[in-house]
Amino acid sequence: MTSRNDIATHTCDAFTLSVEGTRQGLCFVHQDVRSYSAATRRATEALLSSWDWLDLLVAVEPSNSHLIKYSALYGFKYSYSQTSPDGVEYHILSRR
Repeated sequence: MTSRNDIATHTCDAFTLSVEGTRQGLCFVHQDVRSYSAATRRATEALLSSWDWLDLLVAVEPSNSHLIKYSALYGFKYSYSQTSPDGVEYHILSRR
């Protein structure tokens, strides 16, 4: 059983953005967008910038081109690939 370990979460009407810490010391970003707009984009960028001291990562399946492009809006780029314990391959995107 896997449980999330959120170390920071921001919730508003338009979206929820959280940072999940792993036992390996990695910090993954999760975002649930309910209403996308220019204001949502600015607020997301402001939050990510305020957490810039963290080495933030995004895990995405290689076939999810929409999420890869969305992550690129915020400066995330391909860093490496990793296979999860259940056999799913993910691209790991980083802002650094």
